[in-house]
This record gives sequence, structure tokens and C-alpha cells, in this order.
Amino acid sequence: MDEKKRTTMSVPEMQRMLGLGKTDSYWLVHRQCFETIIVAGKMRVVIDRFEHWYANQIKYKKVDGTPPGTELRAYSYSVQGDSGHAQAQMVTDQYSHILDDDRKNNAALFEKAFYSGKGADSIEAPAETGSEAKAALSDVDPDLLAKILSNPEMAALLTTLAKSLN
Repeated sequence: MDEKKRTTMSVPEMQRMLGLGKTDSYWLVHRQCFETIIVAGKMRVVIDRFEHWYANQIKYKKVDGTPPGTELRAYSYSVQGDSGHAQAQMVTDQYSHILDDDRKNNAALFEKAFYSGKGADSIEAPAETGSEAKAALSDVDPDLLAKILSNPEMAALLTTLAKSLN
């Protein structure tokens, strides 16, 4: 005879499956993490909905060792997925230097505003050093710059942009 597949389990079964206490298991039920139904006055967890929830979370682990979050890893932007780095620490070690200059600049602005007693809006960003300014200008084509600035709309746009940066 063809045996029917179970569609529900009791809350205590789910509790044992995750190795949780009674309070934690009913807290998951209360949060409606997965569908539950009442059958003959007893609360039952719908197994398909429970498995879907389990595959989309990483906090709780089954006692039998089945890894959680299999669906979550498939569609999320994980650290390893895009950059090839296995751990977040590897990403920060590799790319944290990018933000150092911005942090130093913001710290200088904060310190200047704090000790001068002025608000942050009245403090100007530190000017570029001479070598940085020369390096930036050496990459500019003078003919192209003259052509861009001859257009009044473009000149107004660049002026507005320059004011917003200061």
C-alpha cells in the first residue's frame, strides 16, 4: 500500500529537531516564521513551510547536522559570491585602505569644527596639496576644457557642483 508523506509535525518534534527549549520553539511559532495549523486542538507545524524557512535563515541549526540557509546563499549577495573571499575579515583586510583617506579627512573636519566652535556647515574641506592639484590638472585636455566651459549651461552646472563640494 502507498504510504502518504507527512505534511505536518508537532511543535515538540520541531523543538527536538532544532535542539531548542520549549520557550524558544514557541517563540518561533509566535513570530510566524513558518505556517502552523490547529488539528484536533493541537498546534502542528507545516513541514514544507518549516523547510522553506530553514533554508532561508542561518541562526538555527538542525541537530542532525543539515546546514541551514541553502536557499539564502543561492540568492543573496554573500561575501564569497562576488569577490571570491571566503570570510568578511579577508574583504576588510583587502579593501579597508580605500576608506582611510576619507576617514582622515572627516576626522580633520570634525576636529576643526569641534575646536573652533563652529558648525560643520561653516568648515571647508582641507585643500589639496600642490602636488595633488598638479597631478589632477596634468590629466585635463585644455582644448576640451575650453570647449566645455564655453557652453553657459555646462559652466553653470560645474559652478554649482563646485559649490556643493565645498
